[in-house]
Amino acid sequence: MDNPFVKEKVKFANIIVANYANRVSGKIECETDMLIDVCKNMYHDIADCFGYSVADEDFYGKYGFELNIMREIRQDVELFKKKYQDRTIVRRAIQMAQPPEVVIKTCGQNYIGDVSNRFENDCEKKLMDVVNAYAKEHSNEYSEWLQLVTERSKLPMIGQIGRDYLAGNMTYGCKRDKYPQLRDEEYWLMDAWRSGDGWAAFTQACLCYYGGVRWKEAVECYDKARELLKIDKMESIYGDTC
Repeated sequence: MDNPFVKEKVKFANIIVANYANRVSGKIECETDMLIDVCKNMYHDIADCFGYSVADEDFYGKYGFELNIMREIRQDVELFKKKYQDRTIVRRAIQMAQPPEVVIKTCGQNYIGDVSNRFENDCEKKLMDVVNAYAKEHSNEYSEWLQLVTERSKLPMIGQIGRDYLAGNMTYGCKRDKYPQLRDEEYWLMDAWRSGDGWAAFTQACLCYYGGVRWKEAVECYDKARELLKIDKMESIYGDTC
């Protein structure tokens, strides 16, 4: 799902990083503890931009190792290289020995990557919840659609997929044997939602998610179903921009 809300938040988060980098620009002798505090404050601001809050204990629990690496390598690079033989650790640590402005930009970009991935995953789960809630609320309408479309398409498995969903018989990944590669069904559903049928998009989302364990395709179909069924709950899914 190409999420414009994620892009918008990343844009604002990049501005936050640039502002913090400017604060330490030219401070070659910046104390490490001061640099760590700047990183921590920057992380809090970036998290807030995405609608998250980060407690200090959670922050140090996740990034404490990197901050200790920063402290050690900025004290003595050669001693650090002798102490740690793991090339991956040394390579990451070398970034922390750069001028403060570079360190802030590196840490900021890494953190934006982490938090934007979390935000996008949360959005995808909320999207699925919202569309599934709509389907259950309008189950009579969906049942009627299933009956008509099964007769029209001459593909009974489309109706079976929908009935299994309404009966609560679907769980993630358990239907591979029951729903093998249903190519004719998928082609029919795809043509239907491309013509504006929201329930077709929803049914294909179920098939991708439960039957094929194809997360990316499922999310795209859920998003298309939300659009075509006119489920207007964008803010509850994506939250406000910064």
